[in-house]
Amino acid sequence: MTKRNSLIILTILSVSLIIFYWRSFNNFFFQDDFFCLKLAQEYGLLDAFNLFKKPIVDFYLYRPFSIQLYWLIGYKMFGFLPQGYHLINFLFFLLSVFLVYKLALQIKFNEKSALLASFFYAYSSSHFYRLFWITNFQELSLAVFTFGTLILFLKKSPWTPLLFILALTSKETAVMIVPFMLLTIFLTRRVEKDYFILFFYCLAILLFYLFARIVFFGFAGGEAYAFDFGIKKILNNFFWYSLWSLGLPEAFVNVKFFQLPTVINPKLFTQFNSWGNPTLIFFGLFLLLVFKPVVDLRKKVNEKVLLAVSCFILFLLPVAFFPFHKFPYSLSVPLLGSSLLLAYAVSSLRKKQLIIICISYILLSVAAYQFNLLDHWSIKKANIAKAVFNYFEKKYPKKPINANIYFRNTCAPLCQPKKVWSPSQDVAYAIAEMNGLRLLYNDKNLLVYFEDIDADRHLLPNSLILDSRKFLGY
Repeated sequence: MTKRNSLIILTILSVSLIIFYWRSFNNFFFQDDFFCLKLAQEYGLLDAFNLFKKPIVDFYLYRPFSIQLYWLIGYKMFGFLPQGYHLINFLFFLLSVFLVYKLALQIKFNEKSALLASFFYAYSSSHFYRLFWITNFQELSLAVFTFGTLILFLKKSPWTPLLFILALTSKETAVMIVPFMLLTIFLTRRVEKDYFILFFYCLAILLFYLFARIVFFGFAGGEAYAFDFGIKKILNNFFWYSLWSLGLPEAFVNVKFFQLPTVINPKLFTQFNSWGNPTLIFFGLFLLLVFKPVVDLRKKVNEKVLLAVSCFILFLLPVAFFPFHKFPYSLSVPLLGSSLLLAYAVSSLRKKQLIIICISYILLSVAAYQFNLLDHWSIKKANIAKAVFNYFEKKYPKKPINANIYFRNTCAPLCQPKKVWSPSQDVAYAIAEMNGLRLLYNDKNLLVYFEDIDADRHLLPNSLILDSRKFLGY
């Protein structure tokens, strides 16, 4: 296959992805988006790149490129128009698909396998979570700069350390680039002086980064980031990340697939929305079609197979120890490994078999996409936040003069008993508590409270009292 034909195929793939993901461009801000906007405004760009300065807000994730720089420039350019942010995110996504193809060629995959790897990477349903949640630009930029770093490294480019720095300032998991570089040197038989020089440059940057993080900046804490080094928990994490990388939606996490005496758990077919069953059917079909080619790889284990498996495992290690914080959006780089493995496994099949596999993968992606559109929290929370913003922009174009804004669970005169999950809590999570409305009115002192998470004493006679249910559609 010529390079011209490959570029034509990649262009067609890009156009089809735009058509496939066009709905993501309208998904509103929610949750961490508002916190990142606030952070970018209160935490200056020069401060953000200063490893030796303690954070001025409760934020211990050092991501100055993908958070401070991105949101600072984004807000100046687009304000509260989500389409602008989504456009940037989507361009980074398309670039990552193209870089998968280029990187596959660099590690000696043939043209056909490289194109297949790009296809499997591009149509992975795990991209839903990265493209519908604006904050996940950090994952998209991480993928672009990680793949770019490895491509430049294999080309012996002196710009390799710069791309590595950009990857590190996108997300912390970029630390795994350095060990993967070393593996690549030996597995692709590039034991040459130039490669080791670049490797040691990047190693020096990594050691300085780790030292500065540990001594000056610190790390995120809390229950969500609690480590668990139990073998069962780690294997469970890898199991679910593997299924997500093959196209299973996030909502199926920790669901029991097998249950005696029926073997298949019957709840699988009843507890999800109308697209749940088609998604499971196409997922099962795809697994059935690729099972034999993937299993047959054990007979021809070589440097390509080892590199693909190592890529998946290594880049998942930083999140493999968080049993309470596992999400498919963390697959932006590990997905490269599973895509390469799938591509290599099926590339030698006959044309008809290959077409059937590709069609089944697209059908799975379409079903998972529709399933997520109906059910995923990134859609629901964005819709709630948009409803809140629309309400205040229309009804209160100027900041309300009330003592505070109080979101109730109902319109009843007295506070109701708190439930496990109530409307005001949904609203609080969607607009990041006070952050959303403070940004809307550009007032960092605006008081916003929620019945589920704040004391009743905040409910004053002159509070602006709102029934949270109106923002949830019921």
